Amino acid sequence: MYSRGRSRGNGGGDIPRLGGSCGVASCYGKREPIWSPNYYDVICFDAAELEIKERYIRANPRRWALRDVPEGRFDNMRYKGNLALLKEPGKRLGLRISRKATEEEISRCSENILAEIGRDSGNNAPIVFSTFYSPGERACLELLLCGSARLAWVLPTAMPEKIPVPWTDAFIGKRALWLSEFSDEVKEASRLTCEEANRILSRYCEIKKKTLDSGGFYDFN
Repeated sequence: MYSRGRSRGNGGGDIPRLGGSCGVASCYGKREPIWSPNYYDVICFDAAELEIKERYIRANPRRWALRDVPEGRFDNMRYKGNLALLKEPGKRLGLRISRKATEEEISRCSENILAEIGRDSGNNAPIVFSTFYSPGERACLELLLCGSARLAWVLPTAMPEKIPVPWTDAFIGKRALWLSEFSDEVKEASRLTCEEANRILSRYCEIKKKTLDSGGFYDFN
């Protein structure tokens, strides 16, 4: 309900009367409550507040869809998402970008991986495996999540409880898989957990190194 003004008087006025009249409805000649349990109504007093509520309501079906994302244990790891991606035939890209990489090098890596993915589409598209931890990897991830790439995130931390909004389309489209062998206590990544995550990454991707000008590297098979 969107109202441009507040109710008048001591608890009276138009809005309470309107709410009272809407609180019951006629169903086959009977007056029955129509309020749903565990829900409540909000009166928006300006267009900005109304827009926030509308965005929330429109996103509800997507939030509900995420409740059906499969999760469990596989190969001594926890997983969330489409486990079938590990059995898909075709090319796999192992992406690792050094923390030493410059912005120019990161941009070039992003262009290269997008070009690789762009050669195929749908179920023939390569699957990108990465820890998505370094600044360069996260920059590539932002671009990949905007497209239709299939992504496998090998986490250097525990499995997140919630799926971030940018990952929503990938999970709903069954294009995403998260893998983590770490317990819930491992909230922050360390050098050791990153090294272990990279070892897991190498199980699924044949790594070939390409040297960057800065002396770092990115992996790309």
